Parts: sequence; C-alpha cells; structure tokens
Amino acid sequence: MNNTDPTGLDSFFIGRPLSQVPSNLKNPQHGFVIVTSVGEDGRHQITDRFSFGPAGDSIDAPLINVTRTGDDTDRADAGYAGDFVSFLNGDSGSPERLTSSQINAPDALTRAVGNAVIGNPDYETVPGLQPGRGANSNSAAVGLARIAAGLAGNTFSPPSNSVLPGAEAVSNLQINREQLVNDVEACRADGSC
Repeated sequence: MNNTDPTGLDSFFIGRPLSQVPSNLKNPQHGFVIVTSVGEDGRHQITDRFSFGPAGDSIDAPLINVTRTGDDTDRADAGYAGDFVSFLNGDSGSPERLTSSQINAPDALTRAVGNAVIGNPDYETVPGLQPGRGANSNSAAVGLARIAAGLAGNTFSPPSNSVLPGAEAVSNLQINREQLVNDVEACRADGSC
C-alpha cells in the first residue's frame, strides 16, 4: 500500500468469452487475474496479470502461466484486461460479455499467490468431464483468487453471472508452497500485505 494506492485492494478476477466454445456449454468464460495500481490521478494501471492455459497446442500439455508468452490466450487476456481497465477509468462502457469480481486481498498478497501458481501437469479443457485430476485456466484463476482472499482472512466468489467450467477443480491446482510462504512473509514484513 502507498499514498497513490492507499487501499492496496485493486486486484480483480476477470471472466471473458471463450473463442472456442464446447457445444455442451452455454456462454462459457475463461478466467484470469489482474493486479492494478491507482495513480495520483485516480486512474488504474495494470501492474500484473496472471493468465493460464496449456503449454502449446498439445492435448497432453500441462497447465501453466502463459502471461507474456504471446500465445492466443495471453494476447486475448491482455486485450480484455486493457478493456476492463478502460472501463474502471471511465474511458469506456463495460466490455461486452465480460464479468469481474474484486479480490478482497492486498495486491501484494494476490501477486505472491499468482507468482507461486505452478498449474497442473494435465491441462484439461473441462476438468471433471475428462479422466484424471487435471485443471484449466478457470481452476487456476479462481484458485489464485480464493487463496489470496483466504490468506487475507476473507473469501472470494467468482462473478455470479459467469459460467466458468473447471472452476470446481481448484483442488487440482499445484502451488509452489515454499515460494508462497517466503513471498507472504516478505510482504507482511514490509507491510504491503
């Protein structure tokens, strides 16, 4: 927390439309997380984004953080994140078919959890409909938000109007616990979470 972002509570879960829609789902969304800071002018700027997806095009690929990889998921999430921040800043209307929930945790805590998310060795388009203990982007993004809020003594609920297949598979998410403990201890020591 600082003078330009006094609350330090400017992290958001965002659900955006999927480009490839399984025929058995109506209006499913892909989830990701952004952390913003608020400047002296009151405008949000993205400081971090956590986007998850398969590593490559293989069906057997692991679920990983794809932020800044330049793949299709990364590029789409970057565009929707920009649209959402424009909406937060009052520069545009709400982006079509986008849902969001604020994560009730300090930004530094959300960042620490996001950096500790490993993913899952088994990416599944829709966990639960496929065999195994896989996960997808919704498992990762909802898991990140729930863990961050939980560490802050709060809860997180995805947007009530969102359809997030795979969100129920958060227990399949793998976290680098040592990194998370170290980063949380550091941000608590410096007062940022």
